[in-house]
Amino acid sequence: MPRPHIEFIQTQMLSWKKNTKTNAPQEIKLKNLSNDNFTRASTNIIKYPAEFSINNQYHIKCDEEFFVLNGAISINNINYQAGDYGFFPAGFSRFNIRCKKETDILTFYEGN
Repeated sequence: MPRPHIEFIQTQMLSWKKNTKTNAPQEIKLKNLSNDNFTRASTNIIKYPAEFSINNQYHIKCDEEFFVLNGAISINNINYQAGDYGFFPAGFSRFNIRCKKETDILTFYEGN
């Protein structure tokens, strides 16, 4: 069953939650906008703190799309600024992630 249709969400009304699915040294926060319990697909706003960095290789088992809302992020030494879009296929290896300033990213995970 697909995610239920939602007409409008006021993201400022959602509270930030600690992301417990990562072993990052600094706290990452997120707002879950949509979640499909069957496919595990989700839409989230992820907040990376200033001076955030991960330097160990890992990958995600699903496709990931993202849009940088504000701030900037470097993934595998490729810089993404506010307004930039990216797509990583399932299994794409990340070997470093860095944010010099607080950064919010709209992220779509395809699930499974």
